[in-house]
Amino acid sequence: MPQRPDSHVVADIAVARVMQICNACGWACEVVHKDYGDDLLVQTSLNGIVDHNRLWIQVKGTRDLKKFYSKKNGYSLKVSPDQALKWIRSADLAVVVIWDVEKDFGLWSILKYQINQWDWYLRESENARIVFDEESVFCQEQAVRLGWIARREHHESLLRNAMIQDLEYERNKDTYPEGYEHKSLVPLVAFDFLKLINVLDDEYLDKTYLAYYESALERFKSERENLIDSEDIEVLAAGLAMMGRLNDAIHQVGISASMIGVCSEIALEFIRGLDDVLDKAES
Repeated sequence: MPQRPDSHVVADIAVARVMQICNACGWACEVVHKDYGDDLLVQTSLNGIVDHNRLWIQVKGTRDLKKFYSKKNGYSLKVSPDQALKWIRSADLAVVVIWDVEKDFGLWSILKYQINQWDWYLRESENARIVFDEESVFCQEQAVRLGWIARREHHESLLRNAMIQDLEYERNKDTYPEGYEHKSLVPLVAFDFLKLINVLDDEYLDKTYLAYYESALERFKSERENLIDSEDIEVLAAGLAMMGRLNDAIHQVGISASMIGVCSEIALEFIRGLDDVLDKAES
């Protein structure tokens, strides 16, 4: 009679458990039946709105998580060079989960944050080692955080592409047809991200962000008025307020200085527009 290996049973239990956690976040999951190194394709969403990006999750099931532990490396897993490159260069975020089906417990890791591509590429015949932080427990709270990491990655990729388009235009503007009007996509990316983190709602600024801004502005004015001109103080206050609002909104997921900068500029334009409206009302 045909037999089913225990490894298949463990793998199915582990994938089902990880899928259950993702489903609890309100996300849609699809099992990848072809073995290309990913077990789940996850369509994340936020407040019922589907994200433009997705998650790839590779699940490694086990009956004893300690088999992945060593004193030298802690919890870790080796993967082939080809598989490592696939995860590192994936357009969507790739996450690896090791799951103990007996203890109903698992850890997650993101390989692309652990490898210097140049160093590793020059010795690509070696297997890559994924290290798992013992505090990176794969649960619903951490899955939500991974969703924010994926959104950040996606929007920062859009921002980089928009900035490259602007740079290409500036370098080669003489080659464009006469009458061509270049419109930067940078403000659109920033505007979308501000809406995503609830700093902007169509045409209104979030009250919490405004409170952060006004507090930072007063502090800068009282402490540094003689060192920085008023316009620079506004820019600094907008940036500081953005950092505070981001910590509230996206589970303390880090964000690039470029994204903070362009988002702060857009928010500041709204603040100045609001000030103009108030000035006109008072006059």
